[in-house]
Amino acid sequence: MKVVIEKIMPDEEEVVVIKYHQLRPKLLQAISILEMSNDILIAYQGKEVFRIAPADIYYIESVNSKVFIYCKEAVYDSRQTLQELENVLRYSDFARSSKTMLINLDKVTSFTSAPGARLKATLDNDEKVLVSRYYVREIKRALGLQDVSERGDD
Repeated sequence: MKVVIEKIMPDEEEVVVIKYHQLRPKLLQAISILEMSNDILIAYQGKEVFRIAPADIYYIESVNSKVFIYCKEAVYDSRQTLQELENVLRYSDFARSSKTMLINLDKVTSFTSAPGARLKATLDNDEKVLVSRYYVREIKRALGLQDVSERGDD
């Protein structure tokens, strides 16, 4: 595949043109990332409304039917459900880590084994979150770490 990058004048509009023979999954993912680069989530703290870029989010958690967005400096409320946010973020670096949590894989510095066939994810702010055993395989796939024996399942 040939990649062409051109610097343009400041007054020109930035444009990405993709020419393809067949839309493959990796190409679709790249397109989604480009399209999502402008996506902003709306979140709340009391009566204040905030615009949050997905890249600034560490994880999103649902607790007692309320959804919270955890960033480096603050925690925000969301009026969207966890499922709605998962759909919005599906082509980004977010993955389901439990029934009640999505984590930003870009913010994970390491994974370690945890009891009960779970994983413990350490985020770059030193916070630790658990990946339930049900979602371990999904996390490994998102990271490209599935076992060779698992690769035939796709």
